[in-house]
Amino acid sequence: CGACAEFAQDSFGELRTRLIESGRVVWRQVPFVLGFRRGREATYAGECAADQGAFWPMHDALFADPDRWKRARDLDETLVELAAAIGLDVDRFAACIDDRDPERRIDAANRAARDLGVRATPAFYIAGRPALGALSVEHFMALVEAAEAELAGR
Repeated sequence: CGACAEFAQDSFGELRTRLIESGRVVWRQVPFVLGFRRGREATYAGECAADQGAFWPMHDALFADPDRWKRARDLDETLVELAAAIGLDVDRFAACIDDRDPERRIDAANRAARDLGVRATPAFYIAGRPALGALSVEHFMALVEAAEAELAGR
């Protein structure tokens, strides 16, 4: 998804530092797929990396050079190369991909997204309210600050 790549490259790094690493928010990445080219395979890569505690490094590797894996002649080989580059146990990673280990949780997330009416990515829920698209750091921070103010007033 082009908007996901834009968000990952333009906003997420700063938001990760300011919100997640600071402990200000709990960020939950949900592995759903909307049908983009090789999106399911990329989602598997993220989930299989997560099984080894490396979701974010795989996330960053996938978004750093999306053309590499989107246009790869041998996608599985390319994903294994990315896994090796971020220090994963490549045999375990490849087995996870081959065995379709994350299938149930991805399908469950797809159902949840559909039930919530999510039709675009990236999609965020901030204090239960949806926010869609490649939000800028400023826009995202404004939404978080508004949610914090609302929660403080309760």
